[in-house]
Amino acid sequence: MSKVRFRLDSTPRKVDRLPFASESELQQFVEDHSTELLGVKVIASARKGGNMVSKIDLLAIHPSGRPWIIECKLDLVGHGALNQLQRYRRTLQTRPGDVKILAERHGLTLQSKPDPVLVLIGYRYDQTVEYGDTLCLAYRYDFEFTSEEFQHQQDGHVSLHHIKDFSIQSQRLPKVCKDIATHKRLIQSAPELAESFWKLDAELQDLGAKVTYGKIVRYRRDDDIFANAFVCPSGAIRWQISSLVNQERDSDVAKVRKLLKKAYRQAR
Repeated sequence: MSKVRFRLDSTPRKVDRLPFASESELQQFVEDHSTELLGVKVIASARKGGNMVSKIDLLAIHPSGRPWIIECKLDLVGHGALNQLQRYRRTLQTRPGDVKILAERHGLTLQSKPDPVLVLIGYRYDQTVEYGDTLCLAYRYDFEFTSEEFQHQQDGHVSLHHIKDFSIQSQRLPKVCKDIATHKRLIQSAPELAESFWKLDAELQDLGAKVTYGKIVRYRRDDDIFANAFVCPSGAIRWQISSLVNQERDSDVAKVRKLLKKAYRQAR
């Protein structure tokens, strides 16, 4: 990939609901402000109705015609995200036709031989990973988190920065109240399993899994759901992985963790 020359606008921008409760909300912010932040125009996104291309979070075009492939992570960026970008780049370079059509719809012309800029955006970065020529950016809020276990969303400001410009965050992002319903079900029906459940949840998200909270908690790798979790009135957590597995006590965690990680690796 040839050298990227652009000017990042790190001006804090107002958002009505912060902290972000999902990667989709982060993607929406970047898409809404892509021209001011990065100087590019988003032509496709992974959000519903976004004309998704090859499962790319955000696909943008610079006025020069150079494509930008942007991968957003709500919290930790690591090997998984980097591998995704490299896979997307290979796909775009071998099959650029769809991207060319989308660019033309937006009044833009795709490079004749696409040389995509790879962009990662997240809150934390795994410092053991060599990111090479990938453009690594981090987002920051203009407020401090409270001491509460679950953060309530409020209006505020968020900005993007080069990770080289400040020290890397090491603290995991706290939970946002979007998953408060799951928290309440755990406290009501399986309080002794709440801590172990959230640890498994965090481990899966660090692997790169995406989560949808609700009556059933769903875990996805890309578009494939590889596990569901349901808090039973009986006090157990019922996991649907390759088969039904009940987490009834903390001693069950190791078995559930092994099955979940295997299911994540096998998901495509």
